[in-house]
Amino acid sequence: MAAFAEKNRIAFNNVAADYHGPEMEPLLTFLAENLKKRMEWLGINWNADVKVLDYACGGGVMSRVLAPYASKLVGIDISENMITEYNNFATVQNLPPHIMHAYHGTLIDPADPHPLHFSSPEFTDFDLVVVSMALHHFADPAYSLQKLAERVKPGGVLLVVDNTDKAGGLAHKHAMEGTISKSGFTREETKEMFEQAGLEVELFGYEELEEGPRVAFKGSSWVVRIFFAKCKKA
Repeated sequence: MAAFAEKNRIAFNNVAADYHGPEMEPLLTFLAENLKKRMEWLGINWNADVKVLDYACGGGVMSRVLAPYASKLVGIDISENMITEYNNFATVQNLPPHIMHAYHGTLIDPADPHPLHFSSPEFTDFDLVVVSMALHHFADPAYSLQKLAERVKPGGVLLVVDNTDKAGGLAHKHAMEGTISKSGFTREETKEMFEQAGLEVELFGYEELEEGPRVAFKGSSWVVRIFFAKCKKA
């Protein structure tokens, strides 16, 4: 698993500077617009203080949408360069670190299931944990969701945004070659992973989006086919 994670760290470090450029803009816009449409669907009281963990946050696509609504945004990513992109955005937006800040590291390494540097209250009891377009890059998606569910407070929500099983191979060659454990997930697979993570599957919500834009990035080309899935913690 460590070797697989290291491949992802290197790959995303290499593309971080261009990830929010024009090539990826169709995908990032598609993600942002569809998250905005689902703020009420998430079932979170946005009138209260809301603490968010954006896991495998990258440059902060989801955090940028959530920033006007959340009282605190914490990002975690394995890529140092993606963390720099995330924190640079927060600085430009005059969002201080106690409001929006990302940290380098991982919560999903079985060799270190309870990392000390993420053991303080700042990194627990989240109202919303979101992992967007990253689950297919995790060596063990089911285990990863179990570890992320541990960070959700009772009554909080875990949100997964990822490729459907219709995504195929995604043509993630070249820059992303060797970094994908599974090309996509079915509704049933996603629900089962939520259940294994100890979440209330009676409160499971799943929306498969209509076909999204075609994206061309670093020599790869694919059509976006994604879903939004949520589940509450009892």
